[in-house]
Amino acid sequence: MSEAVTFESVVSDTFDSIMLRYGYDLVASDDSYVRIDSHVSSIQLHYDRRRSFEVGLEFSELANGESLRRTPFNLGEVFRECSVPDADSASFFQSADILQVRRFLASVAETLVTYCEPVLRGDHGFFEAVGHRRSDEAAAHTRQIQLQSVRDEADLAWRDKEYQAFVHLLVKFRDVLSEADQRKLEYAEKNLISN
Repeated sequence: MSEAVTFESVVSDTFDSIMLRYGYDLVASDDSYVRIDSHVSSIQLHYDRRRSFEVGLEFSELANGESLRRTPFNLGEVFRECSVPDADSASFFQSADILQVRRFLASVAETLVTYCEPVLRGDHGFFEAVGHRRSDEAAAHTRQIQLQSVRDEADLAWRDKEYQAFVHLLVKFRDVLSEADQRKLEYAEKNLISN
C-alpha cells in the first residue's frame, strides 16, 4: 500500500492547512521534491527515497518570486529560532516508509503553526533573525575548531607547568572554555603574576 503513496500527496495532505491559511501554492514537484510558495516565502521539501531516506525542509524569503538569500534556512535553524523544544532532534528524520514520512511531516506542520508562524507568514524580521543566528552559530563553531587546534599544545604546556605558554594559547578562547579550563587559565594567570 505504501508504494502507491507519493511524496507530493504526502506533502499535500500534511501541509494543506498551511497552504490554505498562509496562501501557499504548489509550484514544483517530483517523486522526491516539493516546493510551495506564497508571495513572500518558499518552503522546499526533499525526500531522498533512493539513498539515505532523509527528509529535509528549507525556507526562503522571496521578493518578486526570487529568493533573497543564496542559501535557504533548514528546518533546524528555523526551529531553533522559534525555540521549539528539542529543536535539533525534532528537525531530523529518515525513513524508507512513506507512511512514517507522512507522520513526521504532519508533526512538522503542526510545530510550524504552533511555534513558527512568522516563517509561514514570510516575516522579514524573522528571516533576518535566523540569518543572524546562522552567523553566530557559524562563528561559535569556528571558535571551537580553532580551540581544538591548540588543545593538545595547551594540555602539554599545563602538564609541564609552562604557564606562560598555556595562557598565550588559551586566553583568546576564554569565552568558549569549559569551566575546568577557565579555572586552569585563572590559576596559570595568577601564577604568572606571582612569579
